[in-house]
Amino acid sequence: MKTIDMAERVARVIEATARVALCGEQAIEIGGQVLRADKSSAYVEFFLSHGFPVTTIDGTGIHPQVVANSSRTMLHKVFDLNHLMEEYDPKSNPRDRILGTIVGVEFPATPEGGWKVQGERSAAPGIRAVAVMHKQAELVPQLLAQHAAGKPWTVSMEQEYFVGNSGFLIAHETHEPHEKWEEGEAWAVKTSEDLQELGWVYVPATMAPMGLLDCFDPEKSKITKPYLGRETIILFGGLDGTVRYYGVGMTPAGREKEAAIGQVLASRLRPTGSGTTDGQARTGMGEGIPGMVEGSEIVELLRRTWPE
Repeated sequence: MKTIDMAERVARVIEATARVALCGEQAIEIGGQVLRADKSSAYVEFFLSHGFPVTTIDGTGIHPQVVANSSRTMLHKVFDLNHLMEEYDPKSNPRDRILGTIVGVEFPATPEGGWKVQGERSAAPGIRAVAVMHKQAELVPQLLAQHAAGKPWTVSMEQEYFVGNSGFLIAHETHEPHEKWEEGEAWAVKTSEDLQELGWVYVPATMAPMGLLDCFDPEKSKITKPYLGRETIILFGGLDGTVRYYGVGMTPAGREKEAAIGQVLASRLRPTGSGTTDGQARTGMGEGIPGMVEGSEIVELLRRTWPE
C-alpha cells in the first residue's frame, strides 16, 4: 500500500478544494467535530506553522517539538484580515477587521522520543486548523466571493515568543565568504544529531554572543544579517519550549511558503440579480453580484500592510 506523505496529502486537498464549495451535505471534520456551513457561517480549513526546516522569509522557524507543545494555544483565537487589529498597531489600524474564530486545531501525535527535525521541508509536520467566518461580518462575503473566483489568499500566524527561550541555528559549513568561528566546534558538539546531520549548529539565545544577538531584530521579528557570513535562523521557543499563538490572519501574501488554505465551505454566496436574498438588503451591498467587485475596499486596506 502506497504511503502518502503530509505534503502530498495537503497538496491534493488544496488542488481539489482551492475554491469555495457551495455545499449542501459537505462538511469539514476536525478534532471530533463535524462542521457544516449554513446561512450565517462559512468554514475555512488551513495549514500553517510547519516545523523546521520550514522557515519564513524572515529567517525564523519553530522546532517541530515546539509546534507540538504549542499548537492547542491557537484554538478559539481570532481569525482576522491581514493582521489588521487595533491592538497590534493602534496608529495604523483604527479598527479591528475580525472575520471569525478558530474552532478546530490538529497536529500529528508526537512520536516516541519526541519530534526530530526532518531532512526535507516537504516532510515537516504542521498545524491543520479550521476557522468559522461570520458572514454577517464586514468584508466576509467579498472575501468568500473573491476566493471562489480564484483570487489567491493564504494564512499567516500570529504568535508570541520570548527571545530568552529561543535559540539560533548557524550553518556549520558554508561556501560563502565567512569569518572564522572560534566557538563553532564547541557548540557543534552540543548540537542534537538531527540538526548536525543537516549541517546546523545550535546556540541557545541565553548563551549567544552579542554579535549573534545583533543578527535578530526583535521589533520586526526577523533575521537581518548572517552571523560571521554564515546562514542564520532563529528558532522561536528553542528546541522543546513553547510559543503562544494568539491569532491567524487571512492574507494575500504570507511569510511561510508552505502555509495554505485548503477547503472553504459556504452554504451559498449571494446570487446574481437585484434581489435581497441572504441578507443583501441589510448590508447595502447594491445590485448585481455583491462581493464580486474588484474589492477596492479590501485592496485599500491591504495596500499599507502588504509584505515587503
